[in-house]
Amino acid sequence: MNDPTSGWEDCATAWGERSASFERSVQAVTLELVERSALFAGETVIELACGPGGMLPLLADSVAPGGRVLATDIAPAMVALARERVEAERVAGVDVSVGDIDWLDLESGCAGAIIARFGHMFATDPEAALKEARRVLRPGGRLATAVWDAPERNPYGSIPLEALAAIGLGDRPTAGEAGMFRLSVEGEVGELLLSAGFSDVEVTPVPVNFRFGSIGELVDWTLDLSQRIRRGFREGAVGSLEEFQSELERRVDRFTGRDGSVDLPGTALVASGRA
Repeated sequence: MNDPTSGWEDCATAWGERSASFERSVQAVTLELVERSALFAGETVIELACGPGGMLPLLADSVAPGGRVLATDIAPAMVALARERVEAERVAGVDVSVGDIDWLDLESGCAGAIIARFGHMFATDPEAALKEARRVLRPGGRLATAVWDAPERNPYGSIPLEALAAIGLGDRPTAGEAGMFRLSVEGEVGELLLSAGFSDVEVTPVPVNFRFGSIGELVDWTLDLSQRIRRGFREGAVGSLEEFQSELERRVDRFTGRDGSVDLPGTALVASGRA
């Protein structure tokens, strides 16, 4: 059985190095999550699957003065990067620790809001993880979580995986499969929030765009950040990096400008509810 921590540990350094670029690309999702959370000064907010900590300064500012941000991630290397960011930027009121999104080592009713950006689709049991989130929220507390929409609405995430499949190193991405598209089946994330006991559930699609200066930059990005592509090249007996780049270049042709830059769109689903 694969250790879910190891993949994130392996690519943590790359996520840290590319954090600023990722934050720019998903800024609309971040702002929607914060708006849905309705954060206010003095309350406690939890961020699950915080990664290298790109959201932490904004969250801390949103609950200042007097508020607390409790951030967790399953990978110790990600936690270390998030702590470094908090220290370097002198962000007050933030505590970062290793923690699993499936089970929260926190008291019931201890938080006013929970935010998870691209985390719940990696939970072992997403419905159980959402129930656990509801447990630690105070009555009336808010949850805001973002997951990726279906592959056909996510060229950013799906095209590299299609290119990998074309050279025999994986399968074409499908909605509902393990990984980034786990919760992309139509209506599923909203139904899971309702099943977990949340009320006032809303789900909104939020468009994003990832810009790369060249096909080479896109190849490097996917090799650095995609566990599935990294695993495909590590475990595959056929295929080559040159073949992958060729397939990727052909598939992103319609998103490629005259200067060789590539703009890949995507769609996130931001779901929210009240405990």
